Amino acid sequence: MSTTAQLQASLLPRSESRRKVYRTILRNPGKTNKQIAELLGEIPGTVSGRVTELKEIGYVASREATGGSLLYAIQDVTERCSIQAAYELEKKRRSLDKVRKELNVLRQDMSAAEVAAIRATLERLKAEL
Repeated sequence: MSTTAQLQASLLPRSESRRKVYRTILRNPGKTNKQIAELLGEIPGTVSGRVTELKEIGYVASREATGGSLLYAIQDVTERCSIQAAYELEKKRRSLDKVRKELNVLRQDMSAAEVAAIRATLERLKAEL
């Protein structure tokens, strides 16, 4: 696979259902969720969930039309990369928070060596952020 093909493939969402929605929006920018669902022959609620996921990870942008409907289009690549990086960072922060909470619960029953090992892991995770 050429470098260009690899790059293009890496820019697509990983799940097939999301790729279908992504490609539909790419070919038909400025459509509402209902219109996208009609183009795909799917239920609007199902498509809405996929569009929301694509928005959260930065693949799709929306703007409000007259009447309050949202119109969807593909997000700019630079902006998408920023959103994806922020999304991944937030996932790591949540993971770190979860470990901290577990540590606080377990700390009462742990030896000093076990606490030190967990602290070292937390410091490594912080460094990755």
